[in-house]
Amino acid sequence: MPENKELSRAYNYALRLLKIRLRSENEIRFRLSQKKYSQDAAETLIKSLKDLGYVDDFNFAVSWVRERINRPLGLRRLEFELGQKGIDKEIIESVLTQAKKEHPEREIASNLVKYKFKKIITKEIDHKIKRRIQGYLLRRGFSPEIIMDVLEKL
Repeated sequence: MPENKELSRAYNYALRLLKIRLRSENEIRFRLSQKKYSQDAAETLIKSLKDLGYVDDFNFAVSWVRERINRPLGLRRLEFELGQKGIDKEIIESVLTQAKKEHPEREIASNLVKYKFKKIITKEIDHKIKRRIQGYLLRRGFSPEIIMDVLEKL
């Protein structure tokens, strides 16, 4: 347990954040700065939380991808989100490489289109419908190559 009062309050605040969901080191640092905790207290606390195993960017990235890929989202979107969370590029590449093996992105995109646009794709697919599907998949974070493959197979 931290010694001084500020560190103790910051510790309790960080634990409340971690109770809700896993957080990246960068997220904890940002939230502590928002609450006006000193930078020294934040760095000491983060080091302590890392030593205890409560803050681990790799585990956070794995958990984030596992949760978000079921939405379903494309790997480009997941890469962007992890970057926004302050995760290191090597960790992102490692986690996404594993996710790519476990969850084939083409299959996910194809199933998503079949589910989301099942009423539309039973009819003749024109250029307008293809653009709509393409925009939807782009917003979900699928790569243009995968989108073109999915559209060709419709």
